[in-house]
This record gives sequence, C-alpha cells and structure tokens, in this order.
Amino acid sequence: MRSILDPISYIESNFTHKGLPFTIIRDNDLENTRHYLRGLYYTIAFKLPNPKYRKPMLILKGRQVEMTTTATNLVAYFLESYPHFPILYGLPQLKLAKNVANDKWGPLYRYRINKDVLRPLDEGTWTMNVKKFSNGSTLYMEGVTETGDNIRGISAEMLVKDEYQDWDSHAEEVVDECLTHAKYKIDLAFGTPKYTNTHFSKRWDTSTQHRFHLQCATCKHWFPLTLDTMVKEHVIKCPKCQGKEDKRNLIPTGKWIPTGDEKAPFYGFHLSQLYVPYITFEDIQAKIDRKTAELGNVERYIKNEILGEFYDGEIQKPSKEHILKAYKDNFPYNIIVPVHTDTYAGVDWGGWSAIDGDPENSFTVYTDGFFTSSGILQVNYMEIIGEKDEIAKADHIIDLMRKRRVKLLVADSGYGKIQNNHIEAAMPNRFMRCKYTTGNSNQLMESVPEKSLLKVNRDFSLEELYGAMQRELIRIPKNQHTYFSIEHFLNHDIVLIESGNHVYRKFIKVSGYSRRVDAVHSINFFRLAALHDKNALGNSDMALLSLPNKRPPLPVIAGSGYSAQEYMNFKQSIPRAQHRGD
Repeated sequence: MRSILDPISYIESNFTHKGLPFTIIRDNDLENTRHYLRGLYYTIAFKLPNPKYRKPMLILKGRQVEMTTTATNLVAYFLESYPHFPILYGLPQLKLAKNVANDKWGPLYRYRINKDVLRPLDEGTWTMNVKKFSNGSTLYMEGVTETGDNIRGISAEMLVKDEYQDWDSHAEEVVDECLTHAKYKIDLAFGTPKYTNTHFSKRWDTSTQHRFHLQCATCKHWFPLTLDTMVKEHVIKCPKCQGKEDKRNLIPTGKWIPTGDEKAPFYGFHLSQLYVPYITFEDIQAKIDRKTAELGNVERYIKNEILGEFYDGEIQKPSKEHILKAYKDNFPYNIIVPVHTDTYAGVDWGGWSAIDGDPENSFTVYTDGFFTSSGILQVNYMEIIGEKDEIAKADHIIDLMRKRRVKLLVADSGYGKIQNNHIEAAMPNRFMRCKYTTGNSNQLMESVPEKSLLKVNRDFSLEELYGAMQRELIRIPKNQHTYFSIEHFLNHDIVLIESGNHVYRKFIKVSGYSRRVDAVHSINFFRLAALHDKNALGNSDMALLSLPNKRPPLPVIAGSGYSAQEYMNFKQSIPRAQHRGD
C-alpha cells in the first residue's frame, strides 16, 4: 500500500539546494517565509489526484518566483510516491527542456541527501529526455513542436506545461491526449503572461483565479499585495487603514482566496514577485529604473515580469518621419508613362451618407503608378472621386483606366459590390477585387483568378506597406493632390497581438469620423496589383525566417519601445476609449 508523503517535508528531508539543505518554508526565518507555496504544493499533491476535485491547474506568475523549482520538486515527489507513474514535462522548445534538465533536475537528483530516493532503473534508461526509476516510474522531458507531433505515443499520468505563455493551442490539444488513458490525469500549466486576448489569458479568465491575501494586523482586512501597498524595504501598508507591517510577518498567516468562480473548469493561482520574502521595494524600483534607462516598455515589463499580469497591448504610432520618407517634394507627377511600362491602380471605395458628420461618410480614393527600372514603386496619380452614385463612381474609374492604360486595378470588396461588378463587366481581364483577412496567418496574399479575387492578410500587408515607405521603396510626389494622404497614414495606431505563440501587429484606425485612412488602402491596393502582376512576392518582407514563429522586426516602429514618461505622454495624447482595459 502506498504511503502518503508530505511533499514539502519530502523535499526538505531528502535534497539539497546549491550545496545547502533545501529550505522552502521556515516560520522563524524571515527570508524563508514562502508560505504561499504551501497551498500550491498541497493542492497539486493532494487535490489534483483526487477524482472529486480533479481539474486542470493554471499558475499565472511573475519571473523568478521559484515556480520551475517548485514544479521540479513536485515531479520528484510524484515519481517517488507513485510507483509506475509516467510524467511528461513539456516546454515550448527543446533547448528550454535541456536547460531545465541540466539546471533544475540534474542538481536536484545529483546532490540528493538520501540516495535511496529516486533510484534509477539502470544506466541504460537514463538520458536527457527519458529517465526511468527502479519503482517503475518514468520522467519524459520534451520540447513541444508547434504541432505537438513529437509527443504522440507518450502516455502519462501527469502533464507539466512549463513556459505556458509560449505554447501553441493546437499543439496543446495534441499533447493533452497523453492523459487519455491515465488514472490520475494531473494537468499542470504555469508561465509568465504576455498579452490579453491570448490562449493563456482566456484560460485564466475561466479559472478560479486564486490570489494570496494577507491580513492586516490592525484592522483585520484581507488584501493581495500590489505596487500601491509597497512602502519601503519589506514594509507594506494596508489599503484600508494604512497600517504598516513587514510583509514577511504577515505571509505565514496569509491564505489563498478565489477571486473568480469557485466552480470554474480550471484551478487558477496567481503569484507575483511582491510576495518573495527577500525581494524589497527598492529591488523592484531598481528593476523599473533600469528598464526605463534602457528605453524599454516599462508598463509591459512591470505587468508581465514583476506582477505576473496580462498586458493589454503595446500601442504605438507609425513614425511620421518614416512615413514622410516616401513623399518627395518637386517630384514628377501625372507624367506620360511610356507604352512599354505597365501601369497599376488601386481603389478604396468610400461609403457616402446624406447625414453630415456620419462616420460612414468616407472618401473614394483612386491611385495609380508603376515600377521604375530600379524596382521602386512610384505613385503617378491620385484622385478623390467626387461622384456619390455607385455606377457614376464606377464609370469614372473605368474612364481613368482607359485613359491611363491601367493593366490591372485592385479594388476593395467592402463598399464596392455594385461598382466592382460594373467594372469587372467592362474590364474583365484588368480588374480584381481584394478581400482583407485578419489574424496571424503567415500567408500574405492568395489569388483566386476564377473569381477575380485576392485574399490578403490586412495587417501583414499594411505592415509591409509602411515598412516599404520607410525604406523608400515607394515614392509619392508631395503636392496639393497627394498631401491629404499623409494624414491618412498618421491615422493608424499599432497594437501588438498574440495568437497562440505568434505575435503580430494589428493596425487600428484612430477613433473619430474625420480620421480617415482611405488613401492608405488605395495605395496598398495599387501596390498589391503591381506585386500580383509582377509575381514579385518573393521580394516581400512577409517571407518567414528560419523559425516558423518568427517574423522580421518592422522598422515602421521606431526604437524598442517607450520609456515610462514617453509612454504616459503618448497615452494621454489620444482618446481614452482606445486603451482597452483602462
């Protein structure tokens, strides 16, 4: 019959840490008041294996809160106390799995005090990826590919998902199958969060959201630690009565309190750096000052790395300096294009309303141009179409195409159903409609010739357009006919979005009916027409690098991020409604 072990006593009695006895919790030692870990150890060790309470567990954490060490200790506990117990410890990359095996698991096993625990089966069954023990238990340590296919065939009783913020949701579905035939089905995931609206954040939203609360010694109020409760050194203040106390004196009597639905499908526990007993207020401030000096995104750093909270997106403006690189003073405009030079065009259809100030009342903008001999795309002509009737607009565009010898025109499929059908009937081989798609698909453009249709990733194509302008691969004459379009390019903000383990830049229009972006899309459609006809996508910046989840950094965003003051200045300069989560 299996004996029940206390996981904390098991670790402290049998293992060392950096040459010293392993100390997790000590009531009489202020530097080891990690009593918040007791709830995690006992929930994972005693609650998760119990069918009555069994559900997946998610730990949301800041950096350097000893969670990988905790997970490694618990793996050792299960391997010892549950014979014939296979465990899969997964990370998003093989390199990370090797690091955990070498830096965490290796020293724990090698320098254990009691050589009778975790005895290997024999040397032939002991590798970096697979470790078999004399009691029949097995530890698999693997890097999970984007598809998770390398995990197929492994059956486990316990699944540990480290660095969970970088796991691909589709890969996770495959890896979860390793628990299909398990008796205990222990599912543990933990990681440092990145952005909101991610797989990780959605899981957290549907969890119990336990947070560790301290009780004020004066007014008995229960509260979680925040930056606002920090005073100096280890001193914190109660948010209710403002009473001050050393956090290390309050942690031993603290408790985990669910702030979400107790009946949620996931157990959720949150842990920030503020609870770590040896981290002081000055330590936190020094980290923030260093990040500010590096001109990094301080707000994101504080939320992700220190507090272990999701960040609601990194909003930046396309640089006006970079946009203006594409605009040339005293540049030839509306020149006669030689017959042997192909002309391409783009149209963004604007919606019209009889109501003044209607946000749907936008411009219809026509742009055409050509490739120069050096491969630079040059805008030759731009016009705001004044007709309000759809057929009249279409006839105007057809007339421009004939006069200007346009080889291929691409128009958006949004407002333009009537106009597009009219132009296609008149110019069947010289017209394509564009349907924007969204998301993090790596494909920039797909052609469907039989439908005269281009399917284009909206955000990736705009990303390319802005980047090409900065590198002066697009030239636009700067005059009274085109000057309005500069403002249109400045009316975009950029928000970083994470989907699975991909991060991409989403272009959002600045709010306000007068903030138009029609010229941006007109020029983008003109560019897409030229790229499609020249079959020049091989020169596209959208081509992936060697790693499938990495894309080239975009020069359209200046610098690596905002300093604290720059971010706040920018944040105050735009309407509050644009800041999701404020």
